[in-house]
Amino acid sequence: MKKDLEKAVEWKHLTPLVLLALSFVLLKGCTSRVIQKEMKTMSDLEWGPVTAWCQISASADRPSYKASENIYVTVVLKNASGQTVQYQPFPFSPEIDYKVTFEDGAPVELTAFGRIRRDSAGITSSAVEKIMSGKEIVYEILLNRRYDMTLAGNYKFQVFRQIEVDSQGKLSTATSNIVDIEVVEQE
Repeated sequence: MKKDLEKAVEWKHLTPLVLLALSFVLLKGCTSRVIQKEMKTMSDLEWGPVTAWCQISASADRPSYKASENIYVTVVLKNASGQTVQYQPFPFSPEIDYKVTFEDGAPVELTAFGRIRRDSAGITSSAVEKIMSGKEIVYEILLNRRYDMTLAGNYKFQVFRQIEVDSQGKLSTATSNIVDIEVVEQE
């Protein structure tokens, strides 16, 4: 009985170490998949026009998704000027900073979460940050968390971001390229 108790005590101390080692093995597999994901380089991206100091690129991981899959888009906002500028990076909200439409231009409905994000845009904000010349800010957006993209069809995504163009607070709208996204029915 004493030996059984000693073995139980040994396992009690070893269990956290075994779980920790197992966690590292599992996490290593998760991170290696992320790293192995084919990444576009900045030179591969399509860009919208330069507006004042700002140029925006939008892209999706791939052109087609099943209706039940997560649809991530990546937005890169670049300071294309030769000087440091001030920029307020957040909020970055649906229907205010970006839109999803059907192929015919009709707007796609927001989800409940998307409406909350849109409606809280005036409430949440962040301090103004400085972006050095040539530097980028990258946003990753789970698009179908914000927009109802459950119907099979062709969608278009584009960024329309208000930016300050001078020290008096004059605003202009910077736009990205248009991203075509196809959603197909689940098999």
